[in-house]
Amino acid sequence: MSALIDTLVGMKDAVVAEIVQLGRTMNKRRKGILAYIRHTINAL
Repeated sequence: MSALIDTLVGMKDAVVAEIVQLGRTMNKRRKGILAYIRHTINAL
């Protein structure tokens, strides 16, 4: 997931503005996203 966030952040010249915004949003919330995923995987 961290690699996906890094990829989206690097797409600053993307044609679709929503992809650029998604990258910025996910980067801002990176810690929470990764913590949620880790917690969910550990709960399985």
